[in-house]
Amino acid sequence: NANAIKDFGREFDDFDLIDKWQYKYYGDALACEQRYPEAIRVLDAALEYDPNSAVAFAFRGAALGSSGEYSAAVTDLNRAIELSPDYLWARRERARYLRCADRIQEALNDCEYLLALNPKDSVRILHLELLIRLRRTQQAEADLAEVRSSGESPYYVYLGGLLSEIKDGFGLIEATERALAE
Repeated sequence: NANAIKDFGREFDDFDLIDKWQYKYYGDALACEQRYPEAIRVLDAALEYDPNSAVAFAFRGAALGSSGEYSAAVTDLNRAIELSPDYLWARRERARYLRCADRIQEALNDCEYLLALNPKDSVRILHLELLIRLRRTQQAEADLAEVRSSGESPYYVYLGGLLSEIKDGFGLIEATERALAE
């Protein structure tokens, strides 16, 4: 990603010299380097140039979310999806930031939309976590068994422990603490 920024051949202060259509990609490169305030400013400029760019809205939404501005991230990702309903990456990002904003049911809806298109989508783990948080234990057990059959990972072990603690009647915080202690 550092090379992506260098490929533009300019520092941020000279971003206005870059072709306007490249702003969104430069902004994303900056975000990949965790230079979020700069990335957001560049993506603001990209949206001034092209206010209907789903890509620029999605990139800015991701940068905002990475900065902890979850509500603003969701707003931008909503706009990206409105402009391009089939933009799956934007929907995946929106699910992540809806979860961060504690809008669990909405995040679950996005995950289910993505999983309906591709049952092996990378949101499977997020989907499983959301099911557990919503205490949909039967569905979570079935999904956990399915993902575990494709290979074991420490996160699956953690989610299995969390699910077990929730089923035993513990609240989410206590269940999380107990699952992490295992």
